[in-house]
Amino acid sequence: YTLSLHDALPIWAQLEEGIVFESIDQIYAAAGKTEGWSDVLQTIIRATGASSGCILSTFKGGSSKGGSSGNVSVSHEIDPDWIQCYNNELFRYDPSPALIQDNPGRVVVDAVTGPRPADLTGDARLFYNELMLPQSFRHTLHSGLFDEGRRNLGIILQRPPRPGAFSAAQVAILQALTPHLNRALILHARLQAVDQMVSGLAVLLDRMPVGVVLLNGMSDIVHANNRAEQVLRNSPLLRTLNRRLQASGARDNRQLQGRIAAALARESAFTDTTLRLLSRGPPGLYIQVTPMELPEPSDSFFLDGVRAAVWIGTYEPGRLCPRSLAQLYNLSPTESELLARLVEGRSLSEIADLRQVSIYTARTQLKTIMNKLNISRQVDLVRLVMSGPGAITLD
Repeated sequence: YTLSLHDALPIWAQLEEGIVFESIDQIYAAAGKTEGWSDVLQTIIRATGASSGCILSTFKGGSSKGGSSGNVSVSHEIDPDWIQCYNNELFRYDPSPALIQDNPGRVVVDAVTGPRPADLTGDARLFYNELMLPQSFRHTLHSGLFDEGRRNLGIILQRPPRPGAFSAAQVAILQALTPHLNRALILHARLQAVDQMVSGLAVLLDRMPVGVVLLNGMSDIVHANNRAEQVLRNSPLLRTLNRRLQASGARDNRQLQGRIAAALARESAFTDTTLRLLSRGPPGLYIQVTPMELPEPSDSFFLDGVRAAVWIGTYEPGRLCPRSLAQLYNLSPTESELLARLVEGRSLSEIADLRQVSIYTARTQLKTIMNKLNISRQVDLVRLVMSGPGAITLD
């Protein structure tokens, strides 16, 4: 469209009313917040004089026929039953996904949404007659957004036969908003991906049989899994103070802070990262501090990230927890019991006597454990357990 002065006047009127600026503000505010896109859509509908609209996700090769498919993610003033039917089945007869995919960054004006009845028969004709006509969709605007290989997003605005087609000024408003929509949706996708990754890692940490506390370069706590929070709530030996780990005893705290400082400094000569905090009665705490070998941030705006991990578990001298070993190394209860006793220093014959099995059975179980962990020597098996979180026991 080439705008005349007469066509441009409504745009300036919209700008003076703040509608376009309001749309831009809402667009960027919605990035990362799925619920915010409904408000964005409603504001754009009002700014362009549309009666309804939706944001459509399209996928190349996503249909059963190998062509394009679509799924309405957000809608306004469209029958919910129609949306459900569209998403479940009838999207495959809609030309909108192809229009969106073929025109990224452009607004396309269409006289009628959906296939024309004269062109199609069967289910496609049903799509038009039963779903499109009852919605009174006559004039539409399609804006292709967020072209990401197989996936695209687009916004579709509709209006009925009256008051007629969208004006050039209204088309120009949507075209002016399209770059902002595109950038905000890219940001939204990235934020959602990061959120999913962080949520997944948090679930993974919560399933670990030991407490894990992540520290940044200032030794502040960035994250603590459920097990660590439980220990910090219940143990008199360890606490948090001003977002930092503190051991209760002065001597223990000096040792803990020294190990944390060494891990943050990545001192290669510092090898003794294990600390036992003992109370008058069991259990005590067994703590390991390890540096996190992450790449240095490449930009100056990056906030200080995770630099060290603190592993926390209960400590009962002379006894490892078979349940912990079973979870860590995917062992059966009998295998984990044998491994725990072996690491404590008992001989295979002693373990066989304690468990009232033959030495041959004990040897077979030991061989199974070593095969599972891809280890050929018994000394390496013991070293693996004692150097990792398997040495940290649970109640």
